[in-house]
Amino acid sequence: MVAPNEAVRISLLKGKLKEQIRQASCVIVPAGMYVNERFWIKTEIDLALNEFMYPKPIIGIRRRNQQRTPVELEQQADIMVNWNSNSLARAIHEVCR
Repeated sequence: MVAPNEAVRISLLKGKLKEQIRQASCVIVPAGMYVNERFWIKTEIDLALNEFMYPKPIIGIRRRNQQRTPVELEQQADIMVNWNSNSLARAIHEVCR
C-alpha cells in the first residue's frame, strides 16, 4: 500500500509526465538499471500507448554494458537502440517521419 502523500506525489508526477509526452512526436525511454525504475518505465509506456488519440512511437535505449533490459520495454518499443547519438538520431528519424 502506498502512503497518501506518496500517492499524491506519484499522481502529480504522472500528470507532468503525461503533459510532456502529449507534446512529443515520439517517446524515448532509457532502460533503467535498477528495479525501482521499472514503475516509471511502465508508466511512460502506458501513457505513450494509451492516453492519447493515437499511440506515440516508443524508442527504447539500452544502457551501455547492460545485460538485462526490462521485458516491457523490449516488447513495446517500436525500436531499441544502444546508448549513442548516431543510433538514437537514426531511430528518431525513422519513427517520427
